[in-house]
Amino acid sequence: MNRSISHLIIMIFSIPLFFSSQQAQASSVKGAAVTVYNSGDALVRETRSVNLPAGLASVVFKDVPGTLDPTSVHASAKNMVIRDVQYNYTPITQKNLLDYYVGKEITVVMADPTDAQGRVRRKAVLLGNEGQPIFQIGEEVFAGNYYGFVFPELPKELQGKPMLSLTTDSSTAGSREVALSYLMGGISWNADYSLVLDTNTKGKLEAWATIANNSGTAFNNASLKLVAGNVNRQNRYGNSMHMKGDMVMAESMPAMSSQPRQEQFAQFHLYDIDWPVRLPANGTKQLSLFSSSDVTLEEELVSRFHVRASQWRKPVIQQVEWNLKLMNTKKNGLGSPMPAGRVRVFKQSSDDSLLLAGEDSIGHIAKNGSATINMGRAFDIAIERRQTEYEKLGKNTYRLGWAIDVTNGRETAQKIVLRESYDGQWEVITSEQGYEKTDAGTIEIPVELPPAKENKTVTVNYTVQVTY
Repeated sequence: MNRSISHLIIMIFSIPLFFSSQQAQASSVKGAAVTVYNSGDALVRETRSVNLPAGLASVVFKDVPGTLDPTSVHASAKNMVIRDVQYNYTPITQKNLLDYYVGKEITVVMADPTDAQGRVRRKAVLLGNEGQPIFQIGEEVFAGNYYGFVFPELPKELQGKPMLSLTTDSSTAGSREVALSYLMGGISWNADYSLVLDTNTKGKLEAWATIANNSGTAFNNASLKLVAGNVNRQNRYGNSMHMKGDMVMAESMPAMSSQPRQEQFAQFHLYDIDWPVRLPANGTKQLSLFSSSDVTLEEELVSRFHVRASQWRKPVIQQVEWNLKLMNTKKNGLGSPMPAGRVRVFKQSSDDSLLLAGEDSIGHIAKNGSATINMGRAFDIAIERRQTEYEKLGKNTYRLGWAIDVTNGRETAQKIVLRESYDGQWEVITSEQGYEKTDAGTIEIPVELPPAKENKTVTVNYTVQVTY
């Protein structure tokens, strides 16, 4: 009699535990809004339908990214509250399989000791997997070369795809539209600029947003926003994924759409893409941001040298940079904030072939700001520097003299700038050419060069006194 009563008590107390949490499956994504940041993060907001029972339920969301940050998950629906959030993602990898089978028996494929080309299979207990697998085969412990493993089965703990589970508590049963949002990694964007020169100082500029989605999850017909600027983030959850992806062809705007709307967002800038966008998994997408058909640039040839208190016994050959300065002004056909990115400059050759003339990276450019594009080294201007004076005047004071020979190999006159920089306290004592002190440690000496046919070398002479 007592035994029957005890069985009944166990069954009664077990009923609430068995029925305390019911299962529910969220539908596929109905609509996603993705905001991508320069830093490699994105904020995703999506809507899914769920048929929720009354009370507690475990709702499973599939098709979520493997780079999702579970600490950022937020979900809401009418008459529903979230009790807990659980995110599971253990990819099927050799390491994860070996970690699971520590202490268990697997099959190891090894070299056949009787046949140099043969292979044998040996049953073994995996003792550990720290750095290198260690096995027990019979009474022996084996650590060495192997060709592979055969596992009895795929553990249910290892999932090929990430899964998000929410424990919900609903006051009533019924179908709900659940709004889900989360932060994720593995997706970033930057600007790519294409500048086609008509002359060395005029051309057409096109700006593109390049979105790299290496999260392993595709977003179809997503509403897309791009944030330009460095948004501060603390260390966060998620694997850093680097996958080889497909390059998706650049996507221009539909005929009925204008260019993306740009607006200020806090201390950053926001681009709102007003047409649905597909971001393929492990792929790259390009979207048109803006363009200007008439951009003027300032050409600059500059040679830099950092003067040190050393005695130079041999001439020094200096390189000459070819730079183009871009002004982000309304007068120059621009005048809106330009996000950081890469600039590729193209120019047509004599047979009308479009050739790459230079490439550089630029930072964020504010309205009315400017950027200098380093095109490479000028080929036809030669500079040779000779030290004409070296005298130690005191413990840390030196007098240095220089003669800088500049020769133009082009058929047209050229203008270059010699940019000389110094440490410590310094003063130009003598100079045959005019110069400008641009900051506390730099002077600039402009040099006018006649055409090559004049066969003339321009020599710049000056003396500087430096105290360290």
